[in-house]
Amino acid sequence: MKDWKLAVAIVALTAIAVVRVSLAQRHFSATHDEPAHIASGYEWLTGTYTLDPSHPPLARVIGALPLWLDANPARPQQGNFIDRANDLLYRGAYETNLGRARRGTLVFLAIAIAGVAILARRVFSRAIAVIAAALFATLPPILGHAGLVTTDMAVVSALPWALIALDVFLAKPTLLRGALLGVAIAFGVLAKFSFLVYFAPAALIILWSAGRFGRHITAWAVAVLVAFLAVWVGYRFQLQSASSVVGDGTWVFMKLLVPQTIAQRAANVPFPAVSLPIGLAMVRAHNESPTNVSFLLGEIGGPWREYFPIVLFYKTPIAFTILFAWGLFVLKGKRERALAIIALAILAAAMTSRINIGVRHVLPFYVPASIVAAVAVMKIWERASSLFSRAALAALLAWLFVGAALAHPDYLSWFNEAAGPEPSQIVVDSNLEWGQDGLRLARAVREMQIERLQILYATNIRLAEHGVNAEKLTFGPKQGWIAIGEAPLRFFHEPEMYGWLERYRPVRKVGKSIRLYYIE
Repeated sequence: MKDWKLAVAIVALTAIAVVRVSLAQRHFSATHDEPAHIASGYEWLTGTYTLDPSHPPLARVIGALPLWLDANPARPQQGNFIDRANDLLYRGAYETNLGRARRGTLVFLAIAIAGVAILARRVFSRAIAVIAAALFATLPPILGHAGLVTTDMAVVSALPWALIALDVFLAKPTLLRGALLGVAIAFGVLAKFSFLVYFAPAALIILWSAGRFGRHITAWAVAVLVAFLAVWVGYRFQLQSASSVVGDGTWVFMKLLVPQTIAQRAANVPFPAVSLPIGLAMVRAHNESPTNVSFLLGEIGGPWREYFPIVLFYKTPIAFTILFAWGLFVLKGKRERALAIIALAILAAAMTSRINIGVRHVLPFYVPASIVAAVAVMKIWERASSLFSRAALAALLAWLFVGAALAHPDYLSWFNEAAGPEPSQIVVDSNLEWGQDGLRLARAVREMQIERLQILYATNIRLAEHGVNAEKLTFGPKQGWIAIGEAPLRFFHEPEMYGWLERYRPVRKVGKSIRLYYIE
């Protein structure tokens, strides 16, 4: 396969994935996190970035840009994240504005697919590169999160390009390649802070597989300098003290393991891009919080070391898991095995997290895993000695591609066959119920002409503006129309809370995450 054929294949795969996501995302309301990202991105575009520095700005700015271009940039924003974002989304048709904001994430999807293919091509054949991109572009967790204004797809798109830039740099450490490496690292840092957690072990593995560390101090210095400057640009050349952003900024540096006496002084010293260390400190505080409670296999608690392996198992197509496991045993040589080790290292790094709220936090795993699985496909095909063995491989791939296609449009809440008919018994949170079915509920209420609804569902939409007369559902038996999400049914399952609803059959399932009851 020539390079131009590889490029055409990647463009075609990207176009198919973009169309699938575009057609799916119109069904869903804003998820739980999207208002915070939209409001923060809008704030960046209007001149500051202090509202919520717990995430870097890149994906947020891309998402908010269409709304900013339509609005008056000087228009004051007030209220919490949801109010600020809804003020923008309801300026016209909600669905249209939300769809326009989500288009920016499609750019990250395209960058990620190309990155997977090029990373694979640096080690393997063009055919494996195409197969890897095809596998990656059909994974429901990737397609689901590619349709949202969040930081999750941004970091997925940044990781392969940072690894490519590092590999190219190690092959010949020139100043230009050092600068490109710096840009790639800055891309990752501005995408999501978890990039640092995943790129660090991956970079060490690349260095090990390359067998050369180099003494080109100047080229490395250029990489560091360019990365610093690019990140500073991403934070609008911010030069402030931590205390000017968060009040007493001492805790920021103490969370970053700076001794208290030094932290007290540093809190009032202006730093370039000070929102970055503030964000890192906020993430660490969140990770250490005793309130990190989640649901896993019928239990409420956590954090669990096994959370991400279990969630990956149920949220990944079984055929893909089989191919990935097969690929682990057929890879040979340090450069080939490095990709498998990177995939396992990413999973191991995720397992150290105490924030167990969804497969989205380990999506970068699919970058090297798709390449490993693609190697398995090629090896099985090459070694197949009979028509039956090749037919078995074709059946496995059909299971993967057709199964993912049948998931449309519910890629976000998709589970594989092992989860059974009630995946809420395994996990909930952003894996299943993330507020995405609010618009579907409003459509169902209008269609069924429900005049009054009691609801317990974490949607961000303004239900009244969609024709829904709703009040909050409280504990204990009730009468009339009731809409409740899968998460509260699992977290508050006692009969005196919401467990009493289990005695009734829902009139309708709204999307994948809401049960609609009518109680006489």
